[in-house]
This record gives sequence, structure tokens and C-alpha cells, in this order.
Amino acid sequence: MSQAVELLESTTNRKLELGIIALSGAGVFLDGYDLFILSIALILLKPYFDLSAPQISALSSAALLGAVFGSVLFGNAADKLGRRKLFLLDLLFFVAFAVASAFSQNLFELVVFRFLLGVGIGADYPVSSSYVAEFVRANRRGRAIASVFAFQGLGVLCAIAVGLFFLPMGRGSLALDVTFWCSARGHSAYAENQIT
Repeated sequence: MSQAVELLESTTNRKLELGIIALSGAGVFLDGYDLFILSIALILLKPYFDLSAPQISALSSAALLGAVFGSVLFGNAADKLGRRKLFLLDLLFFVAFAVASAFSQNLFELVVFRFLLGVGIGADYPVSSSYVAEFVRANRRGRAIASVFAFQGLGVLCAIAVGLFFLPMGRGSLALDVTFWCSARGHSAYAENQIT
């Protein structure tokens, strides 16, 4: 074993380990949340963009397809460029394209932004797990990685809670959110139809 590995294994910096687990877990939480919340958002997106079944399929699968590319591209790049840099880049990618998705003007833009957001999601899996494996001691490593990926389930549960909060009686209470969102984007005619 090299001296660097021995030093890392003998050092006990519990705060650093917990910080890395929390940061990696937050990224995986967002991955789970984002992948699941789309099924709730489709209730609004379907009438807004007048989506057909193939268009819904394209929108639903865009992030998953992007995740495949992201995991392959960023997983290999993390070994060469460093996990910390790639981890920060993947979170930046995720946030930038989540915001871009919110402001997309048409279905094509939304599918492209969801695909690129998926690249960030896919990057998060290999980068987060290897980042945790690099800094957590061997006797706690398996438990730490499992804890990080448990955050994905929490993200899904949070998305369900958001859906239950905003959709207690179908689209009724969510119509107010649609109204504000559409009005802010200059689509007041559509917003008025959602309320009535």
C-alpha cells in the first residue's frame, strides 16, 4: 500500500467524511427528485405544450438518456481531471439546465435541456460514489456509499410530497401555480384558462 493511502486510512477526520457524504448525498437527492418530479409536472406540461404520447415519451426519456452519456463521459473524466472538479462541474451542470428547463419556450428546448440535465445526473453517480470512496475510511466506506445513494430515495419521497401538496384534488390547487408561472412568462391567456 502506498504512503498516501496508508495516511488517508489512518487519518480520522469524521467532519470531513460527514461533509463529503452530505454533499454527495445532496447531489443524489436532487437526482432522485428531478427524475421523479417530471411525472407530476407532466400533468401541467401535457396541456401547456399540447403533448402527444410520443412527445411525452421523448420528454420523459430525455434525462434518462442524458444520464447514460453523463455517467460514461464524466466517470472516465473524473479519473483524469479529478473528482472534486468534476463533482462541482456536475452540480453546476445540473443547476444550470434545471433552471434552463424552467424557462424553456417550447417542447424542443425542454427536451434538449432535460437531456443536458440528465448528463449532469448521470455524472453524479460515478463521481459521487468515487468521491466518497476516496475520502471515507475503508471500514466505513460501504456504509457511506449506501448512505449517499439512500438520498435518492429521499429525493423521490420529497417529489411525492410536493405532488401530494400541490395536487390534492387533481389539478385544482396546482392551477394557481400554473397561473403565476404562465403569467410571469407572458402567457396570461393560458393562465386564465387554467383557473376557470
